[in-house]
Amino acid sequence: MTPKQPLLFIGHGSPMNAIEDTQYTREWQRIGKTLGTPRALLMISAHWITEGETRIATAEHPEMIYDMYGFPEELYQVDYPTSGSAAIANEILALFSAFPIQSDSERGFDHGVWSVLVHLFPEHNIPVIALSLDYDQPPEWHYEFGKILRMLREQGILIIASGNTVHNLSKVSFGSPVSYDWAREFDERIQKGVREKNYEDIVDFRSWGTISKLAHPTYDHLLPLIVALGAVRQEDSVAFFAQGIDLGSVAMTSMIWK
Repeated sequence: MTPKQPLLFIGHGSPMNAIEDTQYTREWQRIGKTLGTPRALLMISAHWITEGETRIATAEHPEMIYDMYGFPEELYQVDYPTSGSAAIANEILALFSAFPIQSDSERGFDHGVWSVLVHLFPEHNIPVIALSLDYDQPPEWHYEFGKILRMLREQGILIIASGNTVHNLSKVSFGSPVSYDWAREFDERIQKGVREKNYEDIVDFRSWGTISKLAHPTYDHLLPLIVALGAVRQEDSVAFFAQGIDLGSVAMTSMIWK
């Protein structure tokens, strides 16, 4: 019997992390070696945004989605040839009544999925099921949605939320190690809320004022964390890893609960 699974939030940052050796990818590899072999992975990526509905991928052989532009050709050659699982996706579907989910037999793996899995699970031998985020719904809705996912952890399914605690591409500074004060302040407040289990404050991040608007001009990259917070159990302890602000305005903070 597969033991209760931990819960991960990965700050995935640039898709170049799929092919580069960085302080962040080395941390992902380190954590991956501690995760054992889950029955399946449920991926919640900031790069699968739907509107007016939530969708779950049921393809048995998901295709790669290269949803980025202007990067080196090497990045478009990355492959993560693992299977999906319609059977497990349907098990997850059966959990939801108040939050109806639509099946999607066409969806493949976006870079929020494969750029981290190539480091966490390089053997690509575990079925992966992707779940979308409904941007028409508020953060509070996503937090409640995450609570339903909790039980999957007892069923051998490892939930991995992939986004960023700070994500403002309009403020990216290439070649500079300097991060913005507002980026550090927002990331530190997120970390404080997680450590103190003050999840309501994080869910209410839009009330934080200017730092909130700067950290997330759109909040698609924070929604995976909010879903993950819903799936945390009271007895879980959290550890942070791969911390840092990349490119000035992209926080790479990652977390594991177990």
